[in-house]
Amino acid sequence: MLITKYLFIFLLLLLHSSHQQETSHQLIIFAVEGLSGRSAVGRIMPFIGGAATFSGTYTIKARTVLAYDGTASVPGWIAHLFAATPAEYGCASDRDVCAVPPDTWDYKSIIDVLAYDQNYDVQLYIQGDTLNQALKNKWPTRTFDYVTHDMEDYACDEQNLPQTNRRALLFHFVGAEHTARSYGYSSANYDYNCRCIDASIRRMVLSLWEWEPERSTFVVIGDHGGSGFSHDQFDLMTLQVPIIMWGYGINEGMDMFRRPVDATQTSPTILEALGYEIPEHWLHTPLKEAYQTSLQTRNENQTTTIRGVTLSRFKVSTRSDPYEEPSYCPLQQTYAHTHAHTAHVVLLTVLLVGFAVFAFILYFFTQQSLLKS
Repeated sequence: MLITKYLFIFLLLLLHSSHQQETSHQLIIFAVEGLSGRSAVGRIMPFIGGAATFSGTYTIKARTVLAYDGTASVPGWIAHLFAATPAEYGCASDRDVCAVPPDTWDYKSIIDVLAYDQNYDVQLYIQGDTLNQALKNKWPTRTFDYVTHDMEDYACDEQNLPQTNRRALLFHFVGAEHTARSYGYSSANYDYNCRCIDASIRRMVLSLWEWEPERSTFVVIGDHGGSGFSHDQFDLMTLQVPIIMWGYGINEGMDMFRRPVDATQTSPTILEALGYEIPEHWLHTPLKEAYQTSLQTRNENQTTTIRGVTLSRFKVSTRSDPYEEPSYCPLQQTYAHTHAHTAHVVLLTVLLVGFAVFAFILYFFTQQSLLKS
Protein backbone atom coordinates (compact mmCIF):
# COMPACT_ATOMS: atom_id res chain seq x y z
CA MET A 1 0.00 0.00 0.00
CA LEU A 2 2.81 2.39 0.92
CA ILE A 3 4.65 1.56 -2.31
CA THR A 4 1.47 2.27 -4.32
CA LYS A 5 1.07 5.61 -2.57
CA TYR A 6 4.65 6.70 -3.36
CA LEU A 7 4.31 5.47 -6.92
CA PHE A 8 1.16 7.56 -7.32
CA ILE A 9 2.93 10.65 -5.95
CA PHE A 10 5.88 10.03 -8.27
CA LEU A 11 3.55 9.82 -11.29
CA LEU A 12 1.84 13.07 -10.28
CA LEU A 13 5.20 14.84 -9.99
CA LEU A 14 6.25 13.44 -13.36
CA LEU A 15 3.04 14.65 -14.98
CA HIS A 16 3.45 18.06 -13.35
CA SER A 17 7.04 18.29 -14.56
CA SER A 18 5.97 17.35 -18.07
CA HIS A 19 3.22 19.98 -17.98
CA GLN A 20 5.69 22.62 -16.83
CA GLN A 21 8.05 21.82 -19.69
CA GLU A 22 5.24 22.20 -22.22
CA THR A 23 3.96 25.49 -20.82
CA SER A 24 3.34 27.89 -23.67
CA HIS A 25 5.20 31.18 -23.94
CA GLN A 26 6.24 33.60 -26.65
CA LEU A 27 9.13 36.03 -26.60
CA ILE A 28 8.86 38.83 -29.15
CA ILE A 29 11.96 40.98 -29.76
CA PHE A 30 11.75 44.13 -31.88
CA ALA A 31 15.30 45.05 -32.92
CA VAL A 32 15.29 48.57 -34.37
CA GLU A 33 18.52 49.46 -36.14
CA GLY A 34 19.69 53.00 -35.50
CA LEU A 35 17.15 53.65 -32.72
CA SER A 36 18.68 56.21 -30.39
CA GLY A 37 17.67 56.54 -26.77
CA ARG A 38 16.19 59.99 -27.27
CA SER A 39 13.74 58.66 -29.88
CA ALA A 40 12.14 55.93 -27.77
CA VAL A 41 9.94 58.38 -25.87
CA GLY A 42 6.26 59.21 -26.00
CA ARG A 43 6.65 62.35 -28.10
CA ILE A 44 8.23 60.47 -31.00
CA MET A 45 7.14 56.88 -30.36
CA PRO A 46 3.94 57.08 -28.26
CA PHE A 47 3.18 53.36 -28.15
CA ILE A 48 6.71 52.33 -27.18
CA GLY A 49 6.92 55.26 -24.78
CA GLY A 50 3.64 54.23 -23.16
CA ALA A 51 4.70 50.61 -22.87
CA ALA A 52 7.94 51.71 -21.24
CA THR A 53 6.48 54.23 -18.82
CA PHE A 54 3.32 52.47 -17.65
CA SER A 55 3.59 48.77 -18.43
CA GLY A 56 7.16 47.59 -18.24
CA THR A 57 10.76 48.16 -17.26
CA TYR A 58 12.91 50.44 -19.35
CA THR A 59 15.81 52.75 -19.86
CA ILE A 60 16.70 54.99 -22.79
CA LYS A 61 20.27 55.42 -21.57
CA ALA A 62 21.70 51.93 -21.85
CA ARG A 63 25.29 51.96 -23.10
CA THR A 64 25.94 50.03 -26.29
CA VAL A 65 29.41 49.20 -27.63
CA LEU A 66 31.59 50.15 -30.59
CA ALA A 67 34.03 47.85 -32.37
CA TYR A 68 37.75 48.57 -32.63
CA ASP A 69 37.15 50.03 -36.10
CA GLY A 70 34.34 52.35 -34.97
CA THR A 71 31.46 50.29 -36.38
CA ALA A 72 28.38 49.92 -34.21
CA SER A 73 25.61 47.78 -35.75
CA VAL A 74 26.98 44.23 -35.41
CA PRO A 75 28.70 45.01 -32.06
CA GLY A 76 25.43 46.48 -30.77
CA TRP A 77 23.41 43.38 -31.67
CA ILE A 78 26.08 41.10 -30.23
CA ALA A 79 25.99 43.06 -26.98
CA HIS A 80 22.20 42.65 -26.71
CA LEU A 81 21.88 39.06 -27.95
CA PHE A 82 25.17 37.44 -26.88
CA ALA A 83 25.73 39.45 -23.67
CA ALA A 84 29.25 40.14 -24.88
CA THR A 85 31.54 43.04 -25.76
CA PRO A 86 33.77 42.95 -28.89
CA ALA A 87 36.73 42.02 -26.68
CA GLU A 88 34.84 39.02 -25.25
CA TYR A 89 33.11 37.89 -28.43
CA GLY A 90 36.05 38.38 -30.78
CA CYS A 91 35.29 39.58 -34.31
CA ALA A 92 32.39 41.85 -33.44
CA SER A 93 32.55 44.32 -36.30
CA ASP A 94 30.37 45.32 -39.25
CA ARG A 95 33.38 44.52 -41.43
CA ASP A 96 34.05 41.22 -39.64
CA VAL A 97 37.81 41.59 -40.09
CA CYS A 98 39.92 41.15 -36.97
CA ALA A 99 42.28 38.67 -35.36
CA VAL A 100 40.77 38.45 -31.87
CA PRO A 101 39.37 35.00 -30.99
CA PRO A 102 36.38 34.72 -28.65
CA ASP A 103 36.79 33.96 -24.95
CA THR A 104 35.04 30.65 -25.59
CA TRP A 105 34.30 28.88 -28.85
CA ASP A 106 30.86 27.91 -27.53
CA TYR A 107 29.49 31.43 -27.29
CA LYS A 108 25.69 31.17 -27.19
CA SER A 109 23.20 33.89 -28.05
CA ILE A 110 19.86 34.14 -26.30
CA ILE A 111 18.38 32.62 -29.46
CA ASP A 112 20.68 29.59 -29.07
CA VAL A 113 19.69 29.18 -25.41
CA LEU A 114 15.97 29.34 -26.13
CA ALA A 115 16.14 27.00 -29.11
CA TYR A 116 18.56 24.36 -27.80
CA ASP A 117 17.94 24.46 -24.04
CA GLN A 118 14.28 25.48 -23.75
CA ASN A 119 12.71 23.99 -26.91
CA TYR A 120 11.59 27.25 -28.48
CA ASP A 121 10.73 27.46 -32.15
CA VAL A 122 12.82 30.38 -33.44
CA GLN A 123 12.05 32.58 -36.44
CA LEU A 124 13.82 35.74 -37.62
CA TYR A 125 12.13 38.41 -39.75
CA ILE A 126 14.86 40.62 -41.16
CA GLN A 127 15.05 43.88 -43.14
CA GLY A 128 18.84 44.13 -43.29
CA ASP A 129 21.98 42.03 -43.01
CA THR A 130 23.73 43.25 -39.85
CA LEU A 131 21.57 41.33 -37.37
CA ASN A 132 21.78 38.13 -39.39
CA GLN A 133 25.53 38.67 -39.61
CA ALA A 134 25.70 38.93 -35.82
CA LEU A 135 23.72 35.67 -35.48
CA LYS A 136 25.92 33.98 -38.12
CA ASN A 137 23.00 33.31 -40.50
CA LYS A 138 22.13 30.10 -38.66
CA TRP A 139 18.40 30.56 -37.99
CA PRO A 140 15.29 30.34 -40.19
CA THR A 141 14.97 33.79 -41.70
CA ARG A 142 12.47 35.61 -43.84
CA THR A 143 13.73 38.80 -45.49
CA PHE A 144 11.59 41.87 -46.15
CA ASP A 145 11.99 45.18 -47.96
CA TYR A 146 12.33 48.05 -45.51
CA VAL A 147 10.20 50.47 -47.57
CA THR A 148 7.04 48.35 -47.41
CA HIS A 149 4.64 47.04 -44.79
CA ASP A 150 5.20 43.41 -45.83
CA MET A 151 6.80 42.34 -42.54
CA GLU A 152 4.03 43.92 -40.50
CA ASP A 153 1.32 42.31 -42.63
CA TYR A 154 3.10 38.96 -42.45
CA ALA A 155 3.39 39.08 -38.65
CA CYS A 156 -0.27 40.01 -38.20
CA ASP A 157 -1.38 36.82 -39.98
CA GLU A 158 -1.09 34.10 -37.34
CA GLN A 159 -1.00 31.38 -39.99
CA ASN A 160 2.45 32.59 -41.05
CA LEU A 161 3.97 32.12 -37.59
CA PRO A 162 5.15 29.00 -35.73
CA GLN A 163 2.23 27.17 -34.12
CA THR A 164 4.15 25.60 -31.25
CA ASN A 165 3.86 25.94 -27.47
CA ARG A 166 7.01 28.00 -27.26
CA ARG A 167 8.23 30.44 -29.84
CA ALA A 168 10.78 33.24 -30.04
CA LEU A 169 10.20 35.75 -32.85
CA LEU A 170 12.68 38.48 -33.70
CA PHE A 171 11.62 41.37 -35.96
CA HIS A 172 14.35 43.59 -37.36
CA PHE A 173 13.66 47.15 -38.63
CA VAL A 174 16.23 49.19 -40.59
CA GLY A 175 14.16 52.15 -41.83
CA ALA A 176 15.34 54.50 -39.07
CA GLU A 177 18.99 53.77 -39.83
CA HIS A 178 18.58 54.32 -43.57
CA THR A 179 16.72 57.58 -42.96
CA ALA A 180 19.39 58.80 -40.53
CA ARG A 181 22.12 58.21 -43.10
CA SER A 182 20.25 60.35 -45.63
CA TYR A 183 18.81 63.08 -43.43
CA GLY A 184 20.61 62.90 -40.09
CA TYR A 185 19.77 61.57 -36.62
CA SER A 186 18.33 64.92 -35.54
CA SER A 187 16.14 65.40 -38.61
CA ALA A 188 12.35 65.52 -38.82
CA ASN A 189 12.57 62.65 -41.29
CA TYR A 190 14.33 60.42 -38.78
CA ASP A 191 11.79 61.20 -36.03
CA TYR A 192 8.91 60.56 -38.40
CA ASN A 193 10.36 57.23 -39.52
CA CYS A 194 10.66 56.21 -35.86
CA ARG A 195 7.00 57.21 -35.51
CA CYS A 196 6.12 54.90 -38.40
CA ILE A 197 8.06 52.04 -36.81
CA ASP A 198 6.19 52.72 -33.56
CA ALA A 199 2.87 52.34 -35.42
CA SER A 200 4.03 49.07 -37.01
CA ILE A 201 5.15 47.66 -33.66
CA ARG A 202 1.83 48.63 -32.12
CA ARG A 203 -0.17 46.75 -34.74
CA MET A 204 2.09 43.73 -34.44
CA VAL A 205 1.87 43.70 -30.63
CA LEU A 206 -1.92 43.86 -30.69
CA SER A 207 -2.02 40.91 -33.05
CA LEU A 208 0.71 38.81 -31.42
CA TRP A 209 -0.58 39.37 -27.88
CA GLU A 210 -3.77 37.49 -28.72
CA TRP A 211 -1.82 34.26 -29.27
CA GLU A 212 -1.08 33.97 -25.53
CA PRO A 213 -2.20 37.00 -23.49
CA GLU A 214 -1.00 35.56 -20.18
CA ARG A 215 2.43 34.43 -21.30
CA SER A 216 3.82 36.91 -23.82
CA THR A 217 6.99 38.93 -23.23
CA PHE A 218 7.89 41.87 -25.47
CA VAL A 219 11.29 43.53 -25.84
CA VAL A 220 12.38 46.59 -27.86
CA ILE A 221 16.10 47.23 -28.35
CA GLY A 222 18.29 49.50 -30.47
CA ASP A 223 21.84 48.76 -31.59
CA HIS A 224 23.12 52.36 -31.63
CA GLY A 225 22.15 56.00 -31.99
CA GLY A 226 24.11 58.55 -33.93
CA SER A 227 25.37 62.10 -34.37
CA GLY A 228 24.81 64.01 -37.56
CA PHE A 229 24.78 61.46 -40.37
CA SER A 230 26.98 58.77 -38.81
CA HIS A 231 27.11 56.31 -35.92
CA ASP A 232 30.87 55.85 -35.60
CA GLN A 233 31.51 58.61 -33.10
CA PHE A 234 32.28 57.85 -29.49
CA ASP A 235 29.67 60.12 -27.90
CA LEU A 236 26.48 59.75 -25.87
CA MET A 237 24.19 60.35 -28.85
CA THR A 238 25.69 57.21 -30.43
CA LEU A 239 26.21 55.05 -27.35
CA GLN A 240 22.88 55.54 -25.54
CA VAL A 241 20.17 53.11 -26.69
CA PRO A 242 16.80 51.96 -25.34
CA ILE A 243 16.02 48.69 -23.60
CA ILE A 244 12.27 48.31 -23.08
CA MET A 245 10.55 45.17 -21.76
CA TRP A 246 6.98 44.42 -20.80
CA GLY A 247 4.62 41.49 -20.42
CA TYR A 248 5.06 38.12 -18.72
CA GLY A 249 7.76 38.08 -16.05
CA ILE A 250 8.55 41.80 -16.25
CA ASN A 251 7.96 44.40 -13.56
CA GLU A 252 5.59 47.23 -14.44
CA GLY A 253 6.25 50.95 -14.24
CA MET A 254 9.94 50.54 -13.43
CA ASP A 255 12.51 52.91 -14.91
CA MET A 256 16.25 52.35 -14.57
CA PHE A 257 17.50 55.89 -15.14
CA ARG A 258 19.22 56.08 -11.77
CA ARG A 259 21.58 53.18 -12.35
CA PRO A 260 24.10 52.29 -15.06
CA VAL A 261 22.72 49.87 -17.64
CA ASP A 262 24.65 48.13 -20.39
CA ALA A 263 23.36 46.51 -23.58
CA THR A 264 25.15 43.31 -22.56
CA GLN A 265 22.62 42.94 -19.73
CA THR A 266 19.60 42.55 -22.03
CA SER A 267 19.76 38.79 -22.62
CA PRO A 268 20.69 37.81 -19.03
CA THR A 269 17.72 39.87 -17.82
CA ILE A 270 15.29 38.17 -20.22
CA LEU A 271 16.44 34.66 -19.29
CA GLU A 272 16.35 35.42 -15.58
CA ALA A 273 12.87 36.97 -15.89
CA LEU A 274 11.61 33.82 -17.61
CA GLY A 275 13.20 31.56 -15.01
CA TYR A 276 15.81 30.05 -17.37
CA GLU A 277 19.46 29.35 -16.60
CA ILE A 278 22.03 31.85 -17.81
CA PRO A 279 25.02 30.39 -19.72
CA GLU A 280 28.12 30.15 -17.56
CA HIS A 281 30.33 32.03 -20.02
CA TRP A 282 28.12 35.13 -19.97
CA LEU A 283 30.03 37.59 -17.82
CA HIS A 284 27.34 40.26 -17.44
CA THR A 285 24.65 40.31 -14.78
CA PRO A 286 20.88 40.66 -15.23
CA LEU A 287 18.96 43.78 -14.23
CA LYS A 288 17.16 42.60 -11.12
CA GLU A 289 14.83 45.60 -11.13
CA ALA A 290 13.30 44.35 -14.38
CA TYR A 291 11.84 41.03 -13.34
CA GLN A 292 9.59 39.79 -10.60
CA THR A 293 10.94 37.76 -7.72
CA SER A 294 8.45 35.00 -8.44
CA LEU A 295 6.51 34.48 -11.64
CA GLN A 296 3.91 32.53 -9.67
CA THR A 297 2.87 35.67 -7.79
CA ARG A 298 1.80 37.49 -10.95
CA ASN A 299 -1.85 38.54 -10.82
CA GLU A 300 -3.43 36.72 -13.74
CA ASN A 301 -6.41 39.08 -13.81
CA GLN A 302 -4.26 42.17 -13.96
CA THR A 303 -4.96 44.65 -16.74
CA THR A 304 -2.05 46.35 -18.46
CA THR A 305 -2.61 49.72 -20.12
CA ILE A 306 -0.44 51.03 -22.92
CA ARG A 307 -0.99 54.36 -24.67
CA GLY A 308 -4.36 54.01 -26.42
CA VAL A 309 -4.58 50.26 -25.80
CA THR A 310 -5.80 48.03 -22.99
CA LEU A 311 -4.08 44.65 -22.75
CA SER A 312 -5.50 42.14 -20.30
CA ARG A 313 -5.67 38.40 -19.92
CA PHE A 314 -8.66 38.06 -22.21
CA LYS A 315 -8.97 41.13 -24.37
CA VAL A 316 -7.23 43.75 -26.40
CA SER A 317 -9.30 46.88 -26.93
CA THR A 318 -8.77 50.55 -27.73
CA ARG A 319 -9.40 53.18 -25.07
CA SER A 320 -11.18 56.51 -25.40
CA ASP A 321 -7.89 58.21 -26.33
CA PRO A 322 -7.23 56.51 -29.70
CA TYR A 323 -3.76 56.08 -31.10
CA GLU A 324 -3.10 58.60 -33.85
CA GLU A 325 -1.74 56.79 -36.89
CA PRO A 326 0.98 58.50 -38.95
CA SER A 327 -0.45 60.04 -42.11
CA TYR A 328 2.09 58.43 -44.42
CA CYS A 329 4.58 55.57 -43.98
CA PRO A 330 7.25 54.78 -44.89
CA LEU A 331 8.76 58.21 -45.24
CA GLN A 332 11.89 57.69 -47.30
CA GLN A 333 11.56 60.15 -50.17
CA THR A 334 9.45 62.98 -48.68
CA TYR A 335 9.49 65.56 -45.89
CA ALA A 336 11.66 68.22 -47.45
CA HIS A 337 13.83 70.79 -45.69
CA THR A 338 15.41 68.53 -43.11
CA HIS A 339 18.92 69.09 -41.79
CA ALA A 340 20.32 67.30 -44.82
CA HIS A 341 18.47 69.55 -47.22
CA THR A 342 19.47 72.58 -45.19
CA ALA A 343 23.12 71.51 -45.45
CA HIS A 344 22.75 71.15 -49.20
CA VAL A 345 21.19 74.61 -49.45
CA VAL A 346 23.98 76.14 -47.36
CA LEU A 347 26.63 74.44 -49.51
CA LEU A 348 24.97 75.61 -52.71
CA THR A 349 24.69 79.15 -51.32
CA VAL A 350 28.40 79.18 -50.42
CA LEU A 351 29.30 77.97 -53.91
CA LEU A 352 27.11 80.62 -55.56
CA VAL A 353 28.53 83.39 -53.37
CA GLY A 354 32.05 82.15 -54.09
CA PHE A 355 31.34 82.14 -57.82
CA ALA A 356 29.90 85.66 -57.63
CA VAL A 357 32.97 86.93 -55.75
CA PHE A 358 35.27 85.25 -58.27
CA ALA A 359 33.33 86.76 -61.18
CA PHE A 360 33.49 90.21 -59.57
CA ILE A 361 37.25 89.95 -58.99
CA LEU A 362 37.78 88.76 -62.57
CA TYR A 363 35.65 91.61 -63.88
CA PHE A 364 37.53 94.15 -61.72
CA PHE A 365 40.97 93.08 -62.90
CA THR A 366 39.76 92.94 -66.50
CA GLN A 367 38.56 96.52 -66.25
CA GLN A 368 41.84 97.60 -64.68
CA SER A 369 43.79 96.01 -67.52
CA LEU A 370 41.63 97.78 -70.11
CA LEU A 371 42.13 101.14 -68.41
CA LYS A 372 45.91 100.71 -68.33
CA SER A 373 46.03 99.78 -71.99
